[in-house]
Amino acid sequence: MRGGVASFIVAALLNAAATAALAAAGWVSIPPDGADTSAIAFSRSEPGVVWAGTADGLVRSEDGGVSWAAAGLAGFAIGPVAVHPDDGRQVWAASSGPAVWHSDDGGATFARTDLEPAVGSVQDLALDVSDPGTAYLVGDSRMRITHDGGVTWTNVGAPQNQVWYGTVLATPGGVFAANRTGLYRSTDHGGSWTMAGLAPANQAGSFAADASGLRLWMVSYSLTNPLLYTSSDGGHVWSQAIGVLPDSTHPTGPVAVSPDGGTVFVNAGGRWFASSDGGTVWAERGTPPSACAGASRLVFDPLGQERLLALVGGGIARSTDGGWTWACACRGMRNVTVTALLPAADGSLWTATRDQGIFRSADGGASWAYAGGSVPHGYIVGPEYSYYFTVGALAAIGGRTLAGTIDGAYASMDAGISWQLLEDVHGDVGAFLLDPGRPGTVVATALVSGMMPGGLFVSHDEGATWHQQIRNGTVAGIAADPVRGALLASVRLPADGGLQAFSGIMRSTDHGDTWTQASITAELAMLVADPRVPGRVWAANGRIQFSDDGGTSWQETASPTPCGPGSSLCGAFFLLVDVANDRLLAVAYTWVYESLDDASTWQPLAPAVPFLSPQGARWPDLHLTSVLALGIDASGRLLAGTGGRGLFVLEPDVRVPRRRLSR
Repeated sequence: MRGGVASFIVAALLNAAATAALAAAGWVSIPPDGADTSAIAFSRSEPGVVWAGTADGLVRSEDGGVSWAAAGLAGFAIGPVAVHPDDGRQVWAASSGPAVWHSDDGGATFARTDLEPAVGSVQDLALDVSDPGTAYLVGDSRMRITHDGGVTWTNVGAPQNQVWYGTVLATPGGVFAANRTGLYRSTDHGGSWTMAGLAPANQAGSFAADASGLRLWMVSYSLTNPLLYTSSDGGHVWSQAIGVLPDSTHPTGPVAVSPDGGTVFVNAGGRWFASSDGGTVWAERGTPPSACAGASRLVFDPLGQERLLALVGGGIARSTDGGWTWACACRGMRNVTVTALLPAADGSLWTATRDQGIFRSADGGASWAYAGGSVPHGYIVGPEYSYYFTVGALAAIGGRTLAGTIDGAYASMDAGISWQLLEDVHGDVGAFLLDPGRPGTVVATALVSGMMPGGLFVSHDEGATWHQQIRNGTVAGIAADPVRGALLASVRLPADGGLQAFSGIMRSTDHGDTWTQASITAELAMLVADPRVPGRVWAANGRIQFSDDGGTSWQETASPTPCGPGSSLCGAFFLLVDVANDRLLAVAYTWVYESLDDASTWQPLAPAVPFLSPQGARWPDLHLTSVLALGIDASGRLLAGTGGRGLFVLEPDVRVPRRRLSR
């Protein structure tokens, strides 16, 4: 195989040892349950056993998906997962790299095979029903087949010189895959392919089969609208489903079929419809609860006609009544991505996750309750583009909690039970600041988001009403200089209405009502005031600078990982002043650093925060980091929200004492 083959064994004991070491080091995992989940695979030979792929390895359930535990490959973003129908010890998974992992002992050990980079990300993986050593994968419009348990893979060209779509299905009657010209079947382990009964004018879309492989359903695209077809003889003869979906919606896929073939689900416009009479009568089934974003894929329990699991934003949902009712089924998953933190003055702790939304804890993170109300979350599919609906900022003022999102801001007056969209705040809201010089005043900063220009917004009544004071640009950082009674903002404005373009620091001395230019800077920056040094404001965007004169002049100081401007792999992008411990904290790449001498020198905070591969921070500019949020709660504990590893707390009694240095 081009590029070579690298195979090695990964022992589960190493994962256990690493986990124990992290716990002993002092960081304690306290996130709400959930994970960025990519795939579900039941073990047909082991009742109740389910595997799932996440952004941080595999998880496994032994109770049908009610609860989960880590099951190996930690640190790898897992794509599709497959379990052999006759032997639950044969577990396969694909990861970024790309690579394929194969276990023949139920996940105790895994062998890895690196694939050619041209494969790209693996969209689907299937095991041949009659030959445990044969597997199929589709990635980047290419199909690969192995006949030796995953050691070597060979390319399979698609019929009529077309590319393969992202689904491959192995059944007792053969292996099915689709391309632009239709659905194809192979009965000789991928050696040859023939069209499975549909005319070339019908372009195959998503498809599924029952346990026997005889009852097939497929969404097919014609020159007009998508149509749903079914076959009862393994794909030889097809007929159009004669029923019409409610509300005149059109099937878009994906499709799911019960093990006995008696019930079929199809997605249409984000809603799930089911038929139990061959497609004549359709009814919309239930939707997951608000803590679980809408289902993107349904998987039937092969040993239970009424039990289903669904891939949802932030994890998995479970139904035991044929999809009429659903409950979140993420217990034991600890792999959420935390995008914002709010250690509130009343002792409560709020966190925003990328896929699951907003949660609140009243006991320091020991237990969590969903507090996202109607605020969207998860992966949003729109008519023009799709995106993760991210919550990037949380704040509390008076009796109101504020959430800044990729599409404006929301406010809640009842601890997150319900939220109201703030119509006068728009753009990608990345930060809130409570003005210490005027109680009741709060400032929100926003980046450009789609057609919304962003800017700076001010409220003088605890967030009830808002006024935009800086328009048609991006505002990243915001800080207060209480000594001079000023607010500072890091701003980038385009040329507009005869005004020149501007990038730098703007200042307000009237609590945000008017703003003037204070200094010109090259990059947007995060700003934070330092209560330990009256009048000092810090700025971070790769470089670290400080100002002692209201933002007019800036002096550069040492960075934890020095680098040139604009680099995403080094430098600090986030700063936090820890007054109780008389130190400055910074996030840079995969570490949290501390300085005890006002940023003259830095050292990594021991122990290290458990991390995955760095992700792009939302603001002020794109920087790669594993810690996306940092905060200190009411009891003085340091909190770190990570990408794909959840929320961690560092208890005060395990901090490493350090001698303060003089500058």
